[in-house]
Amino acid sequence: MASPSAAAPSSSTAASSSTRTELRVGSFNIQVFGETKIQKPFIRQTLLSILSRYDIVFIMEIRDDKNKAVYQLLDDLNQSTGRGYQALVSKRLGRGDMKEQYAYFYDPKLVTAEESYVYNDTNADFSRPPFVARFKAQDYAFTFAGTHIAPTNVELELKALNGVYRDVTKHFHDNNIFMMGDYNADCGYYRASKLGFDYFDETPRLRISNDEDTTVALTSCAYDRVLGFGEIQNHASDAHAFNFMHEFAYDLGTARLVSDHFPIEFTIEVPAAMQVYEALAPPPPPAPGELEPRKTSEDLARQVQVPASCGMDAAKTSGGYCYGAFGTGRQRVSLSCCP
Repeated sequence: MASPSAAAPSSSTAASSSTRTELRVGSFNIQVFGETKIQKPFIRQTLLSILSRYDIVFIMEIRDDKNKAVYQLLDDLNQSTGRGYQALVSKRLGRGDMKEQYAYFYDPKLVTAEESYVYNDTNADFSRPPFVARFKAQDYAFTFAGTHIAPTNVELELKALNGVYRDVTKHFHDNNIFMMGDYNADCGYYRASKLGFDYFDETPRLRISNDEDTTVALTSCAYDRVLGFGEIQNHASDAHAFNFMHEFAYDLGTARLVSDHFPIEFTIEVPAAMQVYEALAPPPPPAPGELEPRKTSEDLARQVQVPASCGMDAAKTSGGYCYGAFGTGRQRVSLSCCP
């Protein structure tokens, strides 16, 4: 593991322990995460507070060709919580120069990591092939297949997930699977309410609603998803976004310094009680000028360029916004286009 090059959080912030019978699972696109981002104390401390909520968390959009930042984050998380998290980290994935890594952070006192691998994408369907990890908690074994789907290729990659489903069920001889990640499966990229997610040999249980807002933005889009399969779903809760902007009392500009996504989270019920830790307290918002200038809601609103015409096939999203189809793809248009 890499040694942190910035001051690590004090162990005096370690979270207090409690007892429960639920594993807490998260999935979080932490938006262009690398050495630059982790050196900013406010961002680092906020990420630690969020990640400490979970016993297993899938992390996306790690961009660090030196492969140091993710291990520094792990070290800081362990020093802050005293929990002893371990990590499964994928190789760098992606087409062209823009490579990303996936990671699972997990608490080995609560779950055992049995195996992990990057899906063998022989047909090159995925921009970043799914990262598969098998865990066992007490009597339950289950598999996660985490994916960051390209916004330009959502429907094709969603359909290709059935190949991942078949691969996992064949490899582990059961179908207790959670497929999750940033699917970009809403708003201008995918019409979830019309197209759905029934692309699998087994109908998935949709663990997150189309009405959920997983974006740190003025728009309301359910980009992040959890699809469930197998008997383990009888022991799992539905998923929802953890709106850290609201929970930590940040304004929109401050929250977007951390990520443009909220993490999504759910629980898996296990038979026996576990000794666990509560989440770390979040840091206060940074002082003006401590980081790059924050964007106000008005600044962000001005970034939304609404075309003069409605395009084709204009339709409202679950968040109440209107999108129309143009030659370059779907764009947000005036609400008057969606009566």
